[in-house]
Amino acid sequence: DGANVTWDITSTPILISATGIFGTSIGTPYMSEYPTADRCVTTNIPGFGSKYSYWRTSPDGLDVVAEDIGSGLEIEYGEPLKLLQFPGNYQESFSDGYWLIGSALETATWTYVGYGTLVTTGGTFTDVVKMYGSHNDRTIFWNTSPIHPILELDADNDGTMWVPVTDIG
Repeated sequence: DGANVTWDITSTPILISATGIFGTSIGTPYMSEYPTADRCVTTNIPGFGSKYSYWRTSPDGLDVVAEDIGSGLEIEYGEPLKLLQFPGNYQESFSDGYWLIGSALETATWTYVGYGTLVTTGGTFTDVVKMYGSHNDRTIFWNTSPIHPILELDADNDGTMWVPVTDIG
């Protein structure tokens, strides 16, 4: 954690188990079911097919509307889960209420714990923001322009890394 940090994870072994596209929700199979979503993460897992996570961007943040749609293990939010709040300031936290359909209201708390450069085997990313979610013990490294996740780690430091093959625009 900290300001102007360089995180170098080039020695971390990486197993490629899926490919993904982080882009617009337009033209995706379930876009009509999530009309407030404008972004979609399409994950293609060999042998299992595709699953879709729908996100909504707004002037005040980035929210998850639904996750893993088409997988058989769908997660739908009655009140979306906020992942980022705009503007975000180093060392600030924000809390936001969300609920999964069929569940009770929960609170997500994210803290802006660092910023700097993330060096991976897939490339070097500057202007990266590190966010920590105390509600679910997760860390997400975000590319800031354009906004997209680069690395997500859970409590066991298992995670997902998104490295764009080309400029995602």
